[in-house]
Amino acid sequence: MAEEQLSSEIEVSNLSEKHEVSHQSNPTIPFDLPIEIVIEIFLKLPVKSLLEIWFVSKSWHSLITSPKFIKYHLNLSANHNKYFTNHNVILSITQPEHKFKDCFVMEETDLDYHMKNSGISFTIEGFINGLVCLVNKENEVFLWNPTIRKCKKLPNFRTQLKNEGYCTYGFGYDEIHDDYMVVCIFSIVGCPPHFQEIDIYSLKKDSWQIIHCSLNVLRLIGSCKFVNGKFYWTTRINIQSGWSITSFNLINEKWSKVE
Repeated sequence: MAEEQLSSEIEVSNLSEKHEVSHQSNPTIPFDLPIEIVIEIFLKLPVKSLLEIWFVSKSWHSLITSPKFIKYHLNLSANHNKYFTNHNVILSITQPEHKFKDCFVMEETDLDYHMKNSGISFTIEGFINGLVCLVNKENEVFLWNPTIRKCKKLPNFRTQLKNEGYCTYGFGYDEIHDDYMVVCIFSIVGCPPHFQEIDIYSLKKDSWQIIHCSLNVLRLIGSCKFVNGKFYWTTRINIQSGWSITSFNLINEKWSKVE
């Protein structure tokens, strides 16, 4: 507990050094607190409340939207459930005419997103730290933040294989470089070894890079799971073989089989 409190004090100190709170842009604010106290209060507020106050003043907006504040607030929300008691789960993304539910829920929220009335269905390929990776049938990829209701369409793939085979997706977070990554694996099934081309998108760079490789699997099956910097898929070498688990390391870009 002491180490946790010390870490919190250090983070607040680091944030306060780079931000000064001024109420000059909005003189109706009824209080004038030290920046350290303001940060402590803001860090314990849910995202919805932060969205309601971040336009109160320029300095508040600068603080709340700073990468360091966002990252530390995210860590607190993950580790201190006593401050964050509202947990939302996205069950499905369907067009309005499809009326069904996956399971019983205490409260249903109809999320508003810009693709809602597009007539094109989407699949959820992953979600990390409040960001959701969506892909439509045209192989267009989107990163969506349902909390702040913002969505980003990723640049088009650089690959020439988009319409040649099938694509498997993965969505992960590179903690070392503080970057969100989307992995798209395009496969052409033929004579062994089967050919894979991997497109990796970096949110920081807002661009794709291509990796060519030969992976001795027939196909990557099902949804990707991202754990500790690695993507995991269920795979099989051929129709007669059993199932296995294959991983792709996001950091060193290496494949390996889970024994």
